[in-house]
Amino acid sequence: MNKTFTKVSFRRAVQKRFYSDSPSDSFTSNYDIVIVGGGIAGSTLANALGSSNVFKDKKVALIDPAPLNKISQWNPPMDRFENRTVQITGANQKYLSSIGIWDHLYKERVQPYSHVIVTDQTSQAKLEFDNRSLLISENHSPAYLVENSNLLSACLKSVSKNFSESKNIDIYQDSKVVSISDNRNSPSDNDWPLLHLSNGKSLKARLLVGTDGINSLVRKYANIDTNGWDYNQFGNVANLCFDKYNTTAYQRFLPSGPIAVLPLPNGFANLVWSMDSQISQKLKLVSDKNFIKFVNLAFRLHNHSDFMYLLNLLNPDGSVPDHVNFDQECLWRLNKTSFDQNSSLDLSESLSNSTMYPPQVIEISPNSRQSFPLRLRIADKFYSNRVALVGDAAHTMHPLAGQGLNTGISDVISLSNILKDAVLSGSDIGSTEYVLAKYNSERYWSNAALQGSIDKLWRLFRSQNPIVSNFRRMGMDLIDHFPSFKNQIIKSTML
Repeated sequence: MNKTFTKVSFRRAVQKRFYSDSPSDSFTSNYDIVIVGGGIAGSTLANALGSSNVFKDKKVALIDPAPLNKISQWNPPMDRFENRTVQITGANQKYLSSIGIWDHLYKERVQPYSHVIVTDQTSQAKLEFDNRSLLISENHSPAYLVENSNLLSACLKSVSKNFSESKNIDIYQDSKVVSISDNRNSPSDNDWPLLHLSNGKSLKARLLVGTDGINSLVRKYANIDTNGWDYNQFGNVANLCFDKYNTTAYQRFLPSGPIAVLPLPNGFANLVWSMDSQISQKLKLVSDKNFIKFVNLAFRLHNHSDFMYLLNLLNPDGSVPDHVNFDQECLWRLNKTSFDQNSSLDLSESLSNSTMYPPQVIEISPNSRQSFPLRLRIADKFYSNRVALVGDAAHTMHPLAGQGLNTGISDVISLSNILKDAVLSGSDIGSTEYVLAKYNSERYWSNAALQGSIDKLWRLFRSQNPIVSNFRRMGMDLIDHFPSFKNQIIKSTML
C-alpha cells in the first residue's frame, strides 16, 4: 500500500497478566454470573459489571476458547486496516466511554463521521445526511467506524483494569465449554446450570449469560429455538484505499444487494458489499485489479444490466478473455456512448468525474477480501431458567444498516441495568419472573422490530418494478428535502 502509519506513534498499553490458565482439577466452582463468549458483547458485559460498585461482591467468570491474553495485546498493522469493522452509534460510544472501554482504543485508527450519502441505482434517487450540526462536541459524533480487533482488544484491556483490584473475575481463556447440564447436587442450588470445560474444570452459575454467537451452546442448553431465514446472499468485505482523503460514508442500493464504503483514517475505507450468492462466487475469482473496477462501477453505472454484462464477460476462472478490452467496455457503459478511440479520457478519469459517488478506489489491501453468509435469526425468547441470551446468540440481522453490534451493546446495557436493580433490591439475579422476564420484555420486541424494518428495507430496494422504483424515489426525495426530519432519524437511531 502507498499509505502507511509510519508517522503515527501507536501507544502500547502495559498489560498485566490477568488471564490465568484454568487449573485442571475436578472441583466445581460457584459463580454468580458466568459469561460464555469473550467476544465484544461478552467482554462489554464483563466491563459493565466490573465498572459498577454494585457488583463488587459478585463473583464473575468469562469463558472463551480463544487466547484472550494474546488478543488483548493486539499489535495493529502499520500500513493498513483490518477488513472487519463495526459501526458504533454515538449513543453506544458514550456508553463504552462510561464503562472505560473507549479509553483503551487506538484512537488514531478510529474514524468518526457525520456525513452519509445514500443512492438507489434503479430510481437514481439520492438521500444525503449531513449531520455535522448534530455534533455534541469535538469528541462526539453520530457514528464511529472501528476495527473489530481494535475494539475487542480495548474491551479486554478494560476488563483487566476494572477487575485488577477487586479480583472478583476469573477469565478462562483457551477453555471450551464441552457441555452444560442441570446441577442437582443439593436442594439449595439444584436449578443452577453446571458447565463442564475442556480443561476438566466445572462451574456452577447462578446466572448463565450466552454471548457465544449464532450457534450458541447456551441457547441449545436452554432449549430455545430460533426463527428466521437465509438471504441467499453473502456479505463481502475488504480494506480499500481511495485516491484522496474522505470522511463521508457512501451506500448504494443495487438490485442484487447494497454496497457501502465506510471511511477510515488516512484515505482508507472499509467495503461492505452484500450480493447474491452467484455474483459473490464469481467475484471471488476476480483479480484484485478487476475487483477494484467492479467496486467503482457498482457505485456509478446507471443500469444493473450493464454491471452483469461486464461480469459475464469474464472467463469462468475470473480472468478477462484475450479478445476483450475490459477498460473500453467499462468506459462505454459509463458514458453510454460509442467509445471514441481518439478520446483522451481514460477509465480512471471517468470514474473520478463525480461528486455524488465515493472517491475512486485505487488499491485493495492484499488478502483482505472475505465473505460470509447473510442470515436473519431471532430466538423465540431471550431467556430461560437462569439463562439470558445477548447479541448474536439472541438475534442476527442483515448488515445493510450496520446495527448488528449496536443491538448487542443495547442488550448489555439493558441486562446490566436490570441486574443492578436486582442486586440493590436483594433479588435473585437468576430469577426468571423478576429479572430475566423483564430483560426479555425490554429487548425482544425492540430487536424484532428493528430486524423487521431492515428486512423490509432490503426487500423494498431489491425490486426493479417501475411502480416500486417511483415510490422509492418519491420517498427519498421527500426525506431529503426536510432537514429536520433527517436529523430526527439520526437522533433516534444514533444519538
